[in-house]
Amino acid sequence: MEQIPEKSIIVANIPYYITSPILTHFLMHLHSHVDAMVIMMQREVAEKILAKK
Repeated sequence: MEQIPEKSIIVANIPYYITSPILTHFLMHLHSHVDAMVIMMQREVAEKILAKK
């Protein structure tokens, strides 16, 4: 992945089968460079993520 400049905004439509690895990468490795993320994903995946509180 190319370098992401600081103060970036990520907008993505993530395919079902790679949602978890991409979100994990964003949150673990890019959080200091990203001001906001707008991510569209399959409803069932989002519900599963929200249920893991």
